[in-house]
Amino acid sequence: CATVPGAPLCLLGQAATARVAPALAVGPGKQATVLITLIVTDGRDAAGASHTALDCARSAADSGTGVPPDPDHCVIALKRVTVSGSEPRNHNPRLADLSLDGQSLLAGPRAVAAGGAALPLRAERCTDALIASGSAGCKDGSGPEVETTPDRAGDVEPLFITWFTTGGLLDPSRSSLQTATCSDACLKDPGQIADHADTTWAPPSAVEAGALRPPGSARVWAVIRDDRNGVGWLAGAALTN
Repeated sequence: CATVPGAPLCLLGQAATARVAPALAVGPGKQATVLITLIVTDGRDAAGASHTALDCARSAADSGTGVPPDPDHCVIALKRVTVSGSEPRNHNPRLADLSLDGQSLLAGPRAVAAGGAALPLRAERCTDALIASGSAGCKDGSGPEVETTPDRAGDVEPLFITWFTTGGLLDPSRSSLQTATCSDACLKDPGQIADHADTTWAPPSAVEAGALRPPGSARVWAVIRDDRNGVGWLAGAALTN
């Protein structure tokens, strides 16, 4: 990518971070899409042979499906980034806190019983009050996450949260910060966006918890999205015993 930034496909790097300045001709009212792929591997295949991230990419391509043949050893993640020359610019939505059964996971893991009852999991978005309080999740100081879209007569952007975990069960796996009946005038009212979204997380059984890496530690994520490809997230962990 450094030598041919205009290439349709190039390798950014194999380090933890990478930068690229793609040659995109984007003017007012126009946009382009960049697709970023992250490949993570534990360095071996199902047979125990050495298998790099590039090997994983080749295997996924050769399969004709784009899916890694050994998902337990290799994961491929995709992110679509839309670049636009239009104003105003879209802002990524942000979350202020992620809590499990009333305890913030930002302060550290929460201890839970393996195979125990489902617990409430809550993600809270940034609001004026949280920004004023100096919440760590809202520390950049910009306004609360209520986006408006001038091209749609001032409609407020819908905000959704998708939940993920490495262990246990989530129900539901997707939540909206607007009610299912919200439409028309409701969609233009920032007051109709909830300050938080909830789901329930059932801890894994003792056997399932023992198979986690590290054993007993289950990670959970709340990923918030708007409808213009903006994205933000928070993560936390629970320790089973």
